[in-house]
Amino acid sequence: MKCIYCGKTEEKEFTEQEHIIPRTIGGVNMLPLGMVCDECNTEFSVYEKRFVYDSPVSMFKQFDGPAGRHGRYRSNLHLMKNTADNTTAIGYIEQGGIPHLVPQVIVKKDKTIAFTGESCFGNGSMELIERIKNIPKSEIIRKKLKDIDEDRIYLVDYKKKFFSFKNEKMSDDIESSLIELVQQAKIDMDENSIEIRSSKVCSHQSMSFNMDDFGRIICKMVFNLTAQYYPNKILTNDFDLLRKYIRYNERPKGKRFYYLDDNAEKMFVGIKEKFKILANVHLILLCSNPLYKHILGFVSLYDNMGITILSGHEDGIINFNPLRLYISEYKNRKEYEYLEENIKQIKKERKGMA
Repeated sequence: MKCIYCGKTEEKEFTEQEHIIPRTIGGVNMLPLGMVCDECNTEFSVYEKRFVYDSPVSMFKQFDGPAGRHGRYRSNLHLMKNTADNTTAIGYIEQGGIPHLVPQVIVKKDKTIAFTGESCFGNGSMELIERIKNIPKSEIIRKKLKDIDEDRIYLVDYKKKFFSFKNEKMSDDIESSLIELVQQAKIDMDENSIEIRSSKVCSHQSMSFNMDDFGRIICKMVFNLTAQYYPNKILTNDFDLLRKYIRYNERPKGKRFYYLDDNAEKMFVGIKEKFKILANVHLILLCSNPLYKHILGFVSLYDNMGITILSGHEDGIINFNPLRLYISEYKNRKEYEYLEENIKQIKKERKGMA
């Protein structure tokens, strides 16, 4: 029993299993117990969360899912605009592309407020004011968004927490004074509360994602799958460069371990056509190429991205024979390897056509 990422060997440190593909994007199969320690598993879960909320993957997940252990996926809170009249409010996108507004008070510098959000009309607006009055200012989580008008803040009630959203140019003092206006009830109610219809919403989402975290998760998928097939080889020094990058974000200067690749994306399109693979899949291809020995494998996510994974060595460190194609049907929660017999049949058909 030895962790393939940090080298730990204490038996008590291995109570969880690592998903080959992150569960948050539909991964099902796991590595055997004893291959990844609990500490590494916990660390990975931190940037897997950023992977699905603050990376290009989040846009695909909003529409295609899959749902997580807590239900349907929701994007981060962000600014939404009614394209009919340009009114704005804070909300999120639910899996399937469905916009939702959260209960909120929009407070302006002219000391007027408006209400919007689901369950925020009628008595709901006054109940929201009362909740804001009773929360200590220090417990309000403050957020900055560049697309918000500079004359207002949005006080938002979401998941039993309160948030204040403001333009990044507004001073903290002005923001605090507007919060105090609501808490001290020194404001005028705007009778024309905002309503944003889902069919007319423009979603303004911003992401502060570190692409190294994105790359580490992608590389981890290929590393995990390699460990599944070659558990002894993965523990050798040949994999130390990639191992340290995934686990500790360490890499030699100028060294890269992945890149977005149009050619890889086209290759996966051809693979799906030849193997008659349906849509809504993630794919991992482990293969050896004598011309490109430094390539360890390729990843396709959401039928869209093509990513090439590098081993960190100019010479090949493993010979994938036979070719390994791993398929994750993320909507059906099914994962499997494409059978070697099928691959041989495809090759035979190609020779017959030559």
